[in-house]
Amino acid sequence: MSIEFRLDQTTPQAGTLVYLPHGTRSLRMRISTETALPPLRIRPLNHRPADQPDGLFCGYEDGATAVSATFELSWGGGHEAGPPAKSKDKFKAFEEVTPLAPGDFQVIIMNLTHLGSALPASDTLTLVAVADETPDEIHATLVVTLLRPTDFPTEGVSRMAQDALGVWSPTAGSYLPQYDTRWWPEERVTYTAVDTPPLTIRQDNAALHVYWQDHPIAHITDHTRPSILTDGGLVRLDLFNFDDYYYALRLWFFWLNVNIGHGFFIGRHEVPDVERFDLLIKKSDGLVTLACADLHWREAWGLATETPVRGTLGLARETKIALAEEKLGGLWMQIWGKKATAADSQPETAYNPLRYVTRLAKREATTTTPMVARAKGTEAHIPMWHNVETDNERLTSSDVRLG
Repeated sequence: MSIEFRLDQTTPQAGTLVYLPHGTRSLRMRISTETALPPLRIRPLNHRPADQPDGLFCGYEDGATAVSATFELSWGGGHEAGPPAKSKDKFKAFEEVTPLAPGDFQVIIMNLTHLGSALPASDTLTLVAVADETPDEIHATLVVTLLRPTDFPTEGVSRMAQDALGVWSPTAGSYLPQYDTRWWPEERVTYTAVDTPPLTIRQDNAALHVYWQDHPIAHITDHTRPSILTDGGLVRLDLFNFDDYYYALRLWFFWLNVNIGHGFFIGRHEVPDVERFDLLIKKSDGLVTLACADLHWREAWGLATETPVRGTLGLARETKIALAEEKLGGLWMQIWGKKATAADSQPETAYNPLRYVTRLAKREATTTTPMVARAKGTEAHIPMWHNVETDNERLTSSDVRLG
């Protein structure tokens, strides 16, 4: 589901988004213009970088502050003043905001996190298009009404929560939200009656460890410096029902602090930024069968080659390129700025791999063949998996900004 946002329309526009109680889901906008416009960014009306406490770069619902907020809106790509309505690559590592031409369109996706325990039936969050040089001059306005799910079970919804020792586990409850993709959110948030899984997530310095009962099923190590796990970053977890065979666990990592990493290339953090891992966990035995991560506006799934699965955050760009050259070739070279071939330059069509992933997940859940080591796939992800097979092109989405 996308909300339409015309940047050449001066009257306020409206859209709706159902929020995920106690979780994070995507606010997906299709922005467009039929007239030429200057370089513009999209940001919440109440977000002004100079007003953000402690260097935090995010926005909130209308009238709220960082202290009083029920909803937090965040974005990635290192765009402190908001994501560009149109951008071009700069130094093959950054994006530069550029003017818009008639007929331009792009999908912009932000992250809406519900905070605290209050569950308002509705609220509003206003987004505006502004230029860097004149941030107080609003070119277009979009008022998004945030709605509580219509069938939210007020009693018995399970969610991931931390105890006093910092250990994550599901709260007691009989319902879970149905799986919702990061990049293609559904119109509704629905719930399914399901048993609470025996999951725990523990942190050991710069690593997270996911357990099914007492058995480790996933390890994620953070190699960023400073580390998001040990130096003030935000980690959030969402738990879903995927289908009859699987739970889905999503691990979010938020870099929203502008005060870390001020180098030009070396040591520079892409702040603000948001990354995530998804795990499909079998209900019968806790085995992780498929795992998902993102690379430069593409979603990539992979089949686990062994358990526990292992992921990392924060390898150097040179390492990513070397891995991509070895494992995936042309497609990923195009992503990372290598010279494209004639075949690579063909127009791309929008592709969401979820249907294929769902069929593949069911096949893996119902097969009687034990897990065997498959050919290793790419690890060229930020975040990235190390023991999953990802060289099936049907497991990788198109550029999610295409539609």
